[in-house]
Amino acid sequence: MHAYSAWNIDASQILTRGELAQVLADLKRRSLRLPNVQVNLAIVRLASCCGLRASEIAGLRLGDVHIGVARPFLSIRAQTANPQIQGWAMIGGWALSTPRLMKELDPKKVKVVAVNALPAELPFVENGLAPVLLALPTYNWGYVSVQRIVDKVHLKQNVPTVIPPMEVVRVTKDNLGTWARQLQAWGSTVPDHYLKLK
Repeated sequence: MHAYSAWNIDASQILTRGELAQVLADLKRRSLRLPNVQVNLAIVRLASCCGLRASEIAGLRLGDVHIGVARPFLSIRAQTANPQIQGWAMIGGWALSTPRLMKELDPKKVKVVAVNALPAELPFVENGLAPVLLALPTYNWGYVSVQRIVDKVHLKQNVPTVIPPMEVVRVTKDNLGTWARQLQAWGSTVPDHYLKLK
């Protein structure tokens, strides 16, 4: 049997968005009557939508897949398999959207630094697991962008071509209440006890 190099990939081996949609639609249609196709559908979604590698998919157990909840998620046992890990750096804070992670990681042994500080992620700052979250001013990004479009297209005004820089905000226990109130002002639902913090 010939072994293909993982690095020898050309454009003909990558599905376009349309091709991927066709594969998913076909698998979904056939999965209603064939159990093995349901497994194939899950594998395609894990690989293409979640970015998991074959070795990571092969290591999953049925109990690792959590569906039927508001935010479906996968349990990844990297921390328990590698207890020497002392910290996690996350480009996005999506993993902090589930309270389960707080049960699996000990804030005395592990620290997390992540980008974003949405309401679901605030408990991680509160319990010390994520001593700092780097919050993005996403509301302002959208507001200023739409404001510029309205000014240019509807009001026929000249607008600067560059949007002014909007700095990330370091969210810590010291300013958790201030950030929670900012999120609420932008329209997010934030638990009351965060709004009462300084």
